[in-house]
This record gives sequence, structure tokens and C-alpha cells, in this order.
Amino acid sequence: MNGKYKVVRLNCKTRPTMEKEEDHLKKAGLDLIKVNGDEITDENLDADAIMVESAKLPGEVISKLSKCKIISRIGIGVDRIDIKAATNKNIIVTNVPNFCKSELADHTMALILGLARRLLELDKGFREKDWSIRQRVDIRRIDGKKIGFVGFGRLAIEVAIRSKAFGLNIFAYDPYVSEEIINSHGAVKVSSLEEIFSQCYIVTLHLPLNPETFHLIGEDMLKKMKPTAILINTARGAIVDEPALVKALEEGWIAGAGLDVFENMNLFEEVPTKQYCPFFQFDNVIVTPHSSPVSNEALEEVTERAAKEVVRVLSGIKPENIVNPEVMPKFTYLKEQV
Repeated sequence: MNGKYKVVRLNCKTRPTMEKEEDHLKKAGLDLIKVNGDEITDENLDADAIMVESAKLPGEVISKLSKCKIISRIGIGVDRIDIKAATNKNIIVTNVPNFCKSELADHTMALILGLARRLLELDKGFREKDWSIRQRVDIRRIDGKKIGFVGFGRLAIEVAIRSKAFGLNIFAYDPYVSEEIINSHGAVKVSSLEEIFSQCYIVTLHLPLNPETFHLIGEDMLKKMKPTAILINTARGAIVDEPALVKALEEGWIAGAGLDVFENMNLFEEVPTKQYCPFFQFDNVIVTPHSSPVSNEALEEVTERAAKEVVRVLSGIKPENIVNPEVMPKFTYLKEQV
């Protein structure tokens, strides 16, 4: 395929192309164009493939792509890609599910444990020689407590496995997952979101961002939580109404929150020290810069798998993870991988 196909890789400045990713593309003879930013310039509108990490690909950009066959998302979520526009343009969209399931599960548990054990406050007090800090913070036992999952897909299941090891009683709300599957992982299926928020000591979010889930967790739901409860979000920031969460924390509706995602993710992608995050003011909130999927191994895996999807499609082979399968009738020439 040498010289025949052009691959544009966005966001190289945010996270440089991993070695294995580049090796796969070059071994396939593909022309790789590295773009530090997140915009496709006019000279690259003739790309045969786009690899995208955090950049937005709105419909007006996708409609200008003249030859593109595949948009390969280097990650799981595709809410920044206009899937409908890609489908209308006969472009396959792929993603990389489950590349970071152990990392995300470990990070989620770290947030839970950090909040339950009040590690930030204990660390700060001890460093300041406030030896009595341990008598003043409200440390809670998690063994025997209820943890509620909103969304119970493959990543949530990894968190459930770890939760069980810590003695937590697991409850899950997911209208798209059967009771049989939820029960098979030691969890109890509940019929409403309200039940999760009103009964559980820990509520953890594991669902995609779409019109149905945008600001799903607002003031009404937060008011249902116990004042000793904590909220964990490692999914998508806009699932939570952030001003409502700030109010909940200010007025003591809940005991704390662990947040790895935010509605304005540019808060961490640009110059963090010059930006303001409303959650920085709270000692009972742990914030991390969308690092739940991150490890050296996960970053290598996600970029390599995303590159392989590009190579498959441009080599005449069906990709493994198709986000918009309805476009596939336009690709009857693609063969199953042997």
C-alpha cells in the first residue's frame, strides 16, 4: 500500500504517537501525517483515514472529507465524533473498547478509598504538624456498605469485582443489561436510578455520554443521596450537572466526590494553572485529570489497536470494533479476517 493511502493522526502534541502504533502504519506502507493540534487542515481533507484522540470531529468537518474510509478513535468514547455525519458520508467509525479496564477499575477504587479514608485531609494535616487531624476527620468503614453502579458494562464489572473483595454490597441500575448478567457478577439489579442514589453509600458512574445521559445527575438526584455518601465519576463529565454538584458539596448534601472527568475537559488540556476548577476549593473532593485510563501499558495498547483498525480497513479487511455498523453495506468488499 506504499504511497497509496494517507493517514492523518491528530493530537500528536497531547500524546505523542506510540512506537507500536507508528510501526504498524509504516509496515503497512501507509503515509502517516502527524498533526500536533486537533484540526484537519485543507491540505489533509483528502486523507484516507483519520486517527483521533481527543479532538472533535463535527459534521461540517466530516462532510468535507473527500476520500476518508475510516475514522479510528484512539479510545472508547465517541461523543466528540458526529457518528451520523460519518455514516451519511460512508465512513466507518471504530473505537478501542476495554483497553483500560483494569486501569479504570483501579483508579475508581483509589478514589473510593481515598475519600472513605479521607487521605487528602490526613496527608495535608500531618504535613502541617496537625497531629490531631485523625480525631477530627470523619473516616467511614466501607466493609458491608452499599455501592451503587449507574451503568453496568464491561468496565463497571471490573470495578464490581474489586468492590466485592472490599466487602461492599453491590447494586446496579442499567436498563440495558439483564438481571441474569448483573446477578452473575454478584450484584443486585434495581429498577430505578432513585433507588441507587437514595440507598447507597457509594455511587459510581459507568455510562456513555449521549443526549439521554447529558446532565442525568442533577440537583434532584443529588438531594436523594445520604449526607454520608460519595459520588464517583470516571465516565464523562457532562453526565453530572456540575453547578448542582458544587451546590451539593457547599451545602453538605453529600460527603464528597471523586472526579476524573469534567464537562470542560480543556481545563486540563491547556494550561491547568491558569484555569479555574470549581472543585479545587473542596477538601472532600479528589480531582484527577482524566487519568483513570492511563498506564504505560494501556497507552501502548490503545494506540496499537487503533492503528490496526486503520490497516485492516485500508487492506480490505473488516475492522474488529465498528461503532456504526449500519454503514457496512457500503463496504461489501471488506473480508473477514482469517
